[in-house]
Amino acid sequence: MVEDFLREMCEHFLWNGKLMGKNRKNNNTINQISGKKGKSILETLGMTRADMLLGVSFIIAGIISVAAIPVLGGGAGATVEIKVAGELKGIYKLDEDKEVHLEGLGSNTLEIVGGKASMIYADCPDQYCVHHRPVSKGGESIICLPNKVVVTIKGGEEQEVDAVVN
Repeated sequence: MVEDFLREMCEHFLWNGKLMGKNRKNNNTINQISGKKGKSILETLGMTRADMLLGVSFIIAGIISVAAIPVLGGGAGATVEIKVAGELKGIYKLDEDKEVHLEGLGSNTLEIVGGKASMIYADCPDQYCVHHRPVSKGGESIICLPNKVVVTIKGGEEQEVDAVVN
C-alpha cells in the first residue's frame, strides 16, 4: 500500500513536468529512474517496509511534539516573587492584575498589570525603583535598596541578552 502510494506520487510529479520536463510521452520514466521495470521506490532506495514505518513514525512524533508545546505551557506561567529584608512576602501570578502594598523598613506599592510588574510608589529618597521600567521576563528584577525590597520575575519567557563581551 505504501509502495503504491509512493509510486503514484512519483508518477504525479513526473507527469506534472517537475522531473520529466515537457516530454509527456515517455511512460517508462519511473522505470528509468529505478533501473528496472516493476521495481518499487522502496527497493530503489534500499528501504524495507520497517524502515518506512520507522521514518513515518519519527515524522508523526515530531509533529505531535511541536503541536504539544503551546498546550503544555511552553513559556507561560511567570510569577512575581516579592521579598522584604530577605523574607518572602508573596508570590503572585504575572497574568493576574493586582496591586500589592508592602510594609517593612518603608512603604512600597507594586502594580501588576498586563503581564508586567512595576513599582508605582516608594517612600525611599532616591526613587530608583519607581523609575525602573516594568519587568516581565524571567530573571528580571526591581530592587529598592533603602527599603530592602526585591521583586523578581520567576519562570516564563527568559530575558534577552543585553551585551556580549570578550
